[in-house]
Amino acid sequence: MSAQDDSVQGYALGAVAGIVGLVLAGVIALAIATGQRGGSGDPSAQRVYFDASGEALTTEGDELLARIAESARANEQLMVVIAGVRDAKGDTAAAQRRALRVRHSLEANGVPPERLALSQPLPAARSAKESRRVDVSLR
Repeated sequence: MSAQDDSVQGYALGAVAGIVGLVLAGVIALAIATGQRGGSGDPSAQRVYFDASGEALTTEGDELLARIAESARANEQLMVVIAGVRDAKGDTAAAQRRALRVRHSLEANGVPPERLALSQPLPAARSAKESRRVDVSLR
């Protein structure tokens, strides 16, 4: 191997390391900016809450989805995984409706549909408020 080959290989490795660093910085910045912490099963999930009716996003939920969409658009390799949370009665339909509402909001904010994945509903949370949410993860 020549010195020129070593130089090219070193440059390529440096570029890959730089890209990995940028992706990690974006994920960390999102976590810091939102001040939100995980949900059932995924500690990095962002919690998007719905109002007391369980059908409409809260103002904070809308704002959080706008920030998530911004991060997803900036990092084209990331998939957005969406999981609704069942209520105390185990209502899967309500969890799916909320998850679809989040999906539609992210699409409206410019996230391509092929990068959005709906997950199985999560088990019921301990409180009614915690059950009226959707967990969103960037992977």
